[in-house]
Amino acid sequence: MREAERREKAAVDYARAVEEKRRALEERFEKTDSEYVKKFETSIKTGLEAAQKELAAAIEAGDAAGQVELTKESHNLHLRIET
Repeated sequence: MREAERREKAAVDYARAVEEKRRALEERFEKTDSEYVKKFETSIKTGLEAAQKELAAAIEAGDAAGQVELTKESHNLHLRIET
């Protein structure tokens, strides 16, 4: 009977340890995912702001080719936001 109790306790201890590790990994993933999203959003926002400034300068300078390229860049950044 003692051996069965020891095995049961060992199994319960193991299950608790596995569950604790799973929870820790889940928390770590959620934090990492949140930080990644925040950095991604900041990067896109900064890129859009820069593209808008450059586009305004290209329009002011009458640079049609620059306008086209910057419009494409802005569009691509918007697409990245939506995905």
